[in-house]
Amino acid sequence: MRLSDYLLNIGWLIALSSCQSAPLELYMGEASVPTDSTATASDSSVHLSPGTYCFQARTETLSADLRLVLAPDYAVTGQGSGIIQHEQGNFYTVYDKTLSGRLEQSRLSLTVTTTIESDIQQVREFWVMTATELSGPRQHYQRIPCADQTALEEVVSPTSISDVGSTAIQFTPGTSMTTVEEQVAMGERKIYRLDGNIGQQIVLDLTSLNNNAVFDVVSPDGNLLMHRAVVADVPLSTSGAYYVVVSSEHGDASYRLTVSRQ
Repeated sequence: MRLSDYLLNIGWLIALSSCQSAPLELYMGEASVPTDSTATASDSSVHLSPGTYCFQARTETLSADLRLVLAPDYAVTGQGSGIIQHEQGNFYTVYDKTLSGRLEQSRLSLTVTTTIESDIQQVREFWVMTATELSGPRQHYQRIPCADQTALEEVVSPTSISDVGSTAIQFTPGTSMTTVEEQVAMGERKIYRLDGNIGQQIVLDLTSLNNNAVFDVVSPDGNLLMHRAVVADVPLSTSGAYYVVVSSEHGDASYRLTVSRQ
């Protein structure tokens, strides 16, 4: 039995669809729930260096990984995935997260988009990040070497993304927004190139007829900034060509991609 069926049977589906995630906390383990709503973590490292930080959470019912990229201006982007399972309840589910926001000292102000089965939730949250740990409203992560983080396989990389086969995003003179309408077959991908400068922001909004289209965002230096997202606000920490890679999760997808550069 999948988690959505189980929640329906016990009347929790309404709470899940309204972004009240407390029922899921029960299966993430008591140790993963902070004692207050703002989340706490050690203040031993307030000033973090720019770079990639990888975190992991493991309990009896939760296996979760997060990878965050901290820019020189303290903008933060990241991706995550997790598996929730409960053998006695005979259910499981998987989810993906994309995160974007800003770090001030050890406090992260984030927009978190979670895709769990066919449900997409987006919330604003405050997390705490140090050099050794990461704490959110419901989960606590320990930092690990990124080389050990095999759960987050990059589906795109510098060797697989280039100008060859990509379509340049063009803006009409005097405007900063454009829309692309296309189709992508299952197993294929559409690659869009967008030139940007450090300090700018890219805002992306993807809609599809069957809610089956998603996108990744790749930075000029090959970092995967967003994974399987449908909306994103991406601060640019490097000048150069950014790539938006659209694919389908099931079946062929007819989609509309709205892009703005600020």
